[in-house]
Amino acid sequence: MKPWERVRAFCYRVGVEFRICDRPPRPCPFSTHLGIGWRSRTLYVSATHLRDPLTIGQAIHEIGHIVATREPPESADELDFTGWESAAASICGVRRWWYSLAMTEYGTDELDEFGDLDTTAQRAFIRRALTRGRAIGNVSPSGRPVSLR
Repeated sequence: MKPWERVRAFCYRVGVEFRICDRPPRPCPFSTHLGIGWRSRTLYVSATHLRDPLTIGQAIHEIGHIVATREPPESADELDFTGWESAAASICGVRRWWYSLAMTEYGTDELDEFGDLDTTAQRAFIRRALTRGRAIGNVSPSGRPVSLR
């Protein structure tokens, strides 16, 4: 199964509609190739970027906005679902792309960007994010992503 097919199947499992379009109706601020309908639980993906590893990694983050928090994107604390993203990327088999591409400019709890941290600090950040996700309830005790909506 190709990466986008795995992400699409994951969307189905967590109750997110995966829609391929020419141009997302409401582009995301950091990825104009993606868009979300938070209320409708829809992920919009530009057809021209389906095979782009960066877009695939960023899609995991946008799916997190839809199901890993009860807060709408404009008021969500993104650190509340970073652990969920890590777990979801692993389940989809796209963790490498999420981790090395989509996370590079992600702000951390240490006020650094993820890509500026060394490998040890990156791993520690992900461990803290998974612990936080378990406390919030969007990561199961076994480390699997849990939908909150």
